[in-house]
Formats: sequence, structure tokens, C-alpha cells
Amino acid sequence: MDANQYGLYSVIGSENGIICIKISLGGLNSRLLVWNPVSDKRRYVTDEASKHSAHAVSLYAFGFLEDEIEYRIVHVYKRAFRQRNMSWSLYTSFEREWTHSGMFKSDVQKLGPKYIVHNGIVYWIGWQGANFFEPASIVTFNLRIQMFHEAKIPPDVPSDYNSLTYFNDGVGYISYSNLAFSRQVLVWQMKRNGDHSIHWERMIRVSGLGIPYTPSLFLGNDIITVMECRDGSGSANDAVRTDFLISRLKYMESRREHLVQRTWQEHVNVKTITMHSDGLYMV
Repeated sequence: MDANQYGLYSVIGSENGIICIKISLGGLNSRLLVWNPVSDKRRYVTDEASKHSAHAVSLYAFGFLEDEIEYRIVHVYKRAFRQRNMSWSLYTSFEREWTHSGMFKSDVQKLGPKYIVHNGIVYWIGWQGANFFEPASIVTFNLRIQMFHEAKIPPDVPSDYNSLTYFNDGVGYISYSNLAFSRQVLVWQMKRNGDHSIHWERMIRVSGLGIPYTPSLFLGNDIITVMECRDGSGSANDAVRTDFLISRLKYMESRREHLVQRTWQEHVNVKTITMHSDGLYMV
């Protein structure tokens, strides 16, 4: 895939070795690319979000059904934060079209951009309050039966930093507090009940350890973090440099290991990191 200097790329998600990317070549005509990097097989999907570019919420999620054969892409959107109704549309790999759509009521103002897909169910954190800093609910969408549900987050779970992660072959919730000289990481296991509520169990508590407020990925007993550092005041005569470092934080052993370091002679922002494993699934 060739792109000119104005091309834009955004990774939507990755599962079973398949990567879903939003691309815009030449800054126009955006579309989705579903790509198998092993076989280099590709499929292009129309960009449903282009119809809702001015909306307050416009998010994609990509994942496979439990049978790991069919994948689906859901687009969630609403025009204004104050609205309670969220709309959605669904693309299926078998039908190869955006053939399903609907609407659901939600108490949250915004869905977080990060999501987890486990056993064909998409998980988001729902945010509300001033500047959307208060995690209020876990919003889920079943890719097979096309149903949304919302479960309140217990008041003792949220903290300064809140994120979803894969944990213990399921879904976990990371909360991190950094108050004065007190630092604490908590990992909660989330399990769905038959009535679509969520059972919360605190699994891990680590004190004296910090997580940077940059993209982080919880992976087994490690936390993969991205660190960025920039030099240059931004004036025309100053050279700008961005140092980029990926580290593995072994929180059970309280030690850090550097994995990748790279430097750009320009201003670079890293918005997210994605875990990818090779696979042989057809696109």
C-alpha cells in the first residue's frame, strides 16, 4: 500500500492476526482497510464515520465472533454529548456491507476511545462529568446478537488513571492513583453475570509504582508503556526532536526494562499502542 505524504492512518483494532486500519490517501476519500499481514490479503470497507464527521461521539470497534471465523466492525456515534441516545451501525465480513443499525439509551456522555473485545463482546468505559473525567459505566456490545448493555462502575474502583485491559483470559480494569508521594496500581477482574451486570473482584494491588499518563498496554504480568520526550521551543530556528521509548514494566518485581528506543527530528505524538499476534485467518 503506497501513500503520499498527506496520507492519514489510524489503527482501529487487531484480533486473530487481522488488523483493521482507517486510511485516507491524499487527505481525501477515507475508508477502512482490513489486512492480514501474513498473507497480505486485504479488504476495503466504506468509512461509515465519514457520514458523521461533525458528531461528538464517533468511534469504531473491530472484533471476531466467538467462532473466530467471522469478524464484525461496529460504529457508534451521537451528535451531541447532552443526548442520551447513541446510534450504531454494523459491518459483517460475511455480508460485506453495513447492513445493521440501531439505537440505544445511555446515561454516559462519551465513550472512551480505547476498547477491549473478548468472546465477541466489545467493552468501553463510559465517561461523564466536567470534561468527561469521571468513569461512570462499562458499556458493552454483543457483536453476534447486536445488543448494548450498560453496568455502573462501583464507586471504589475509579481513580486518577482508568483503563481496560486483557487479564486472566478475560477483561480487567486498571485504576492508578498518584496522590502526593502515594502511588498505587489496582487491577480488577470483571465478569459478566447472566443479567448483564458485572461482578468486580480486586485481583492485584501494587504500591509505590507509577504508570505514565501516556499509552499503556497491560500484558500478562507486565505493563508495556510508551514514553515521549521533546526538545526545542518551537520557533523557526530551533531544531525539534522527539525521543520515543517503549518499556516493559514488571510490576510484580518493581523493575523496568527498555525494549525499543527511537528518535525523530520532528514533532511526533503517539496516541495509542496496539498488540498484534500473527495469524492465518482469511480477510
